[in-house]
Amino acid sequence: MRVKSRHQKIYIPNKLKSELVQISFFPLTVVVSPSGFGKTTAVREYFKEFLPDNARLYWYTCFSENSSVNWVGICDLFAGVDSETAKNLKKLGFPTTDSLIHILVYLKNLCCNKKTYIVIDNFHLFKSDIQQDLVNVLSMHGNPHLHIIITTQNSEKKKNPILIP
Repeated sequence: MRVKSRHQKIYIPNKLKSELVQISFFPLTVVVSPSGFGKTTAVREYFKEFLPDNARLYWYTCFSENSSVNWVGICDLFAGVDSETAKNLKKLGFPTTDSLIHILVYLKNLCCNKKTYIVIDNFHLFKSDIQQDLVNVLSMHGNPHLHIIITTQNSEKKKNPILIP
């Protein structure tokens, strides 16, 4: 009698792997595809195989609850890196056009001396009129040790996302 393995074999195409390997070279990476194409799985598998020794990985998945809850979850990601930055981001409250500059200042002052990866999964569920502006601000943190990865679905408006290397 043949026993089936409980471990499912996950295949990540080489082209996708070669794209994901570049995560360490950029402050922010956006992984975009329609629902069901394996964005989360691909990023998880990438980190299982390629997370550098002694690197930190923090992961938050946005759910369909209100976006203020998701913002708090995103802020909490930074607590493991720099608790003061996380506290200051939370104090700002939900991001607005007026608070973007403050978010940028806090991120620029973030203390991160160790290779760190922050994943914001299902970012399309973070409903905000300034969602793309927030992505741009997150990309400008300027810390060579910090890498932010955002997984999201194509927008309903069919706009191409701005991918920031």
